[in-house]
Amino acid sequence: MLSSGKMDNLLKCPMKYWFANKLKLKNIEPNLELEKKGKRGTIMHEALEKFGNENGFGILKKNLKSACKLLSSKLDEIFKKENINVDENLLEKEFYRIYREGLETANKHNLLVKLLQWNKKEILNNFNVHKCEERFEDVKLKNENVTIKFNGIIDKVLLNKGKTKILATDYKTCELTISDISNNWSSQFIIYLLALKNIFPNKKIKLSYERIRSLKKDAFGIKDALEFNDNQLIIKNKYNFKPLNLDDILDKYLARAQTVIDGNFHITERDTKKACQYCEFDKICRKDCVVT
Repeated sequence: MLSSGKMDNLLKCPMKYWFANKLKLKNIEPNLELEKKGKRGTIMHEALEKFGNENGFGILKKNLKSACKLLSSKLDEIFKKENINVDENLLEKEFYRIYREGLETANKHNLLVKLLQWNKKEILNNFNVHKCEERFEDVKLKNENVTIKFNGIIDKVLLNKGKTKILATDYKTCELTISDISNNWSSQFIIYLLALKNIFPNKKIKLSYERIRSLKKDAFGIKDALEFNDNQLIIKNKYNFKPLNLDDILDKYLARAQTVIDGNFHITERDTKKACQYCEFDKICRKDCVVT
């Protein structure tokens, strides 16, 4: 059973997949800054999940301030559960400031307030939230030799008022571009698409990252999207990518999975600047060895 994270490791570098997902090695000198940012992202995900599951987006349609109070209470609950004291610890207070300060009072300089305002204006007029945290498992991709099973969680699934279109979003507090799909660096939305096709057959599907990175323009809300139509994937952003064929992408996933079956966990043959970025196994990797 593979998550999108495991599939991404395999796409980037079979050896990284071997270290991380087969041997399950842990870095004894982890990047603490990256870990802390990852923790913050997890907390924001959980707060928005709890908010959504308590009809937060329904409340948002009627009253922004009430929605902000609810989200603020959910965020405080998670801080308490995680033993994070943002009132007494000045470093933690600053680290979470743009997410927490002014949230309860719907201050426009709060990033989560900005996100809720954006949702109310740009999405909720045409879509209703169907489910927050849509879980899926045992989604199969196979050919004659290989079967891959995927599992995962989609942050938010919305259904348009005519019930003909699906919009699925994934919250992101980090930098990520949807164009990584075209070069097979990111599998997340492809896997989500396979799951959504099973859950919502015969509906038009659109996927996008819902950014909560900063207060800067284009750093919150939806910036670009991936649309699926007639087995073609269309990336909607300023670069005007050519349509992608879904079957071609899936064939690459199956070919990569074949390397696992063959026991071939080789060093990446791809651009190492991209494939090896943030890799926690750089000190034991042999990519820089000279072959004689």
